[in-house]
Amino acid sequence: MTLDRIRIVLASLAALLGVAHIIFGIAVFKSLTLEAFWFLSFGPAIIICALGNFKTDKLWVLRFQNAVILVFFALLLSLVQQPQIWFGTFLFSALLILSFAAKPNGSKDR
Repeated sequence: MTLDRIRIVLASLAALLGVAHIIFGIAVFKSLTLEAFWFLSFGPAIIICALGNFKTDKLWVLRFQNAVILVFFALLLSLVQQPQIWFGTFLFSALLILSFAAKPNGSKDR
């Protein structure tokens, strides 16, 4: 399996984590409170950053977004040591590392 395929698989898992985050948030929060809004807003952020890993035109954007989400997961990990937080930290750590091996789309080296 190539590094690009591994990146796509990990990005797909990260997007599914974002979807699960939204579904879990809707199930837990019965009304839209400020806490519910903050919780639910992280799901789309995870999905958007995960989907960014499918297209590698601007590698600096890809690296930046993976790093930002990784920082958020690391901060969460310092507060809550739950499996989904560890999983997200692993996924975005791997995606950040793999982004340094990625070649821009349209590169002649592919």
